[in-house]
Amino acid sequence: FDWAIPAVPGVAEEVGDAAGRRRLRLIGGLDISFFSDGGNPNDDRAIAALIVCELREDGEGVDVVWKDFVPVRMTEPYIAGFLAFREAPHYCA
Repeated sequence: FDWAIPAVPGVAEEVGDAAGRRRLRLIGGLDISFFSDGGNPNDDRAIAALIVCELREDGEGVDVVWKDFVPVRMTEPYIAGFLAFREAPHYCA
């Protein structure tokens, strides 16, 4: 799969192809996963995780270059459509 990033004015031409595009190299993701305690609906334990992968130049996969996780306590209530208010503080910590 061929990903390319549009040219950025002022960036040296040698980082791009003939059309001025640069190859997408790094991609990251983050998520919060909750403990499942069916006997306690008020369980506020969760794990916040972040991963960064590097796309191989041959386009045949990815390599993990960084990963981390941290246990957290969810202090804000769940409100549909407002997950950022509940989760973002843990991503920024």
